[in-house]
Amino acid sequence: MRTIVAARALRRCLRGRGAGTAYPGDGEGGFTLVELMVAMGVFAVVGLAVVLGTGTSLRVVAENAQRSAATGLLSAADAQIQGTAASSLPGLAPDPPTTTINGVVYCTAYSSTTSGTGALPTYTFTITVTWPGCSGGTSLSRTVLAGGL
Repeated sequence: MRTIVAARALRRCLRGRGAGTAYPGDGEGGFTLVELMVAMGVFAVVGLAVVLGTGTSLRVVAENAQRSAATGLLSAADAQIQGTAASSLPGLAPDPPTTTINGVVYCTAYSSTTSGTGALPTYTFTITVTWPGCSGGTSLSRTVLAGGL
């Protein structure tokens, strides 16, 4: 038995392989080309999933930042309306009507209706903030009562 092991070791050395290198048929396992290809395919699929997940999460973070900025503009417009004297409420316009935050253009618009009669009418304002730009996209709205409450 020792003679067979010694003969195998000698063949490895003569073929340029060290004693620790796998030799076909001697019971030591290595990876076949098919196994390596399957492993590379699995790593490629996992890598693609990580890249797509990262891209999606970055997009969601950007959308949430834009929505947060729009909510801040709604609050500022609400404060403008609440801080305006009742006699100045008819025809009130946003100040400023467009705002750029981090390269995104937000447009603020008011629409109002009047209810009640006499010296203290009540105004119902609908504040709308639209982004990106004024022609569409995403929008948030809020209804505010002002005037003779």
